[in-house]
Amino acid sequence: MALVLVTVQPTTLTFGKASGYAQVMKLTNVSPGSVAFKVKITAPHAFTVRPSYGTLGLGSEQSVSITLNAANPFQASGACFLVQAVAVADGQAFAREDWSKCPQASIREHRVAVRLDEGEGGAAEASRPADGGDLKMTYDEWVQYTLHLEEEKKLLEAKTKAGGGGAREEPPTVEGPWKRLQKLFSEQSGQPKASGGEASKAAPKKPLKGARK
Repeated sequence: MALVLVTVQPTTLTFGKASGYAQVMKLTNVSPGSVAFKVKITAPHAFTVRPSYGTLGLGSEQSVSITLNAANPFQASGACFLVQAVAVADGQAFAREDWSKCPQASIREHRVAVRLDEGEGGAAEASRPADGGDLKMTYDEWVQYTLHLEEEKKLLEAKTKAGGGGAREEPPTVEGPWKRLQKLFSEQSGQPKASGGEASKAAPKKPLKGARK
């Protein structure tokens, strides 16, 4: 039977809004000497792990903080943590690159599952696109674009004031996001748009009766 070097608790990490998308993994050295450890993840862009490697003295413990990227929780679906441990000499400095020198047979591994909490409206719920998700994305893009134009407008106005006289360059016209969204609805529904020429035409005025010529 292989010698157990460390114990890992818990064996399943649950992430959701209730936990603030953060959990703590506790490693305990149960070997008769010092142990080096490393925490690996199948979805490295979905989580932040601190610390991801280190050394544990005899009987010592290490808390590993793990945070899920709430902006893209769907990346964590099916993810799994792998905790590796290897016995090292007491007081030995064990760098991250030293792991490549360790024989595979000397490395002990522990797997920790990842669960997304749907019941509490957590990450799994956030990973499912809601109705109108595409429209919301389009609206958010228009908002960002509008904010960008407003910044350009402010910069241009500041340059005009600093430059003093001379030909004045007109700042770009910025339409509000709701107006742009209204245009998007019109295009998607196929409603015909009134051309600028037609909108500008005014009905001819009839002369008032009794008016002096």
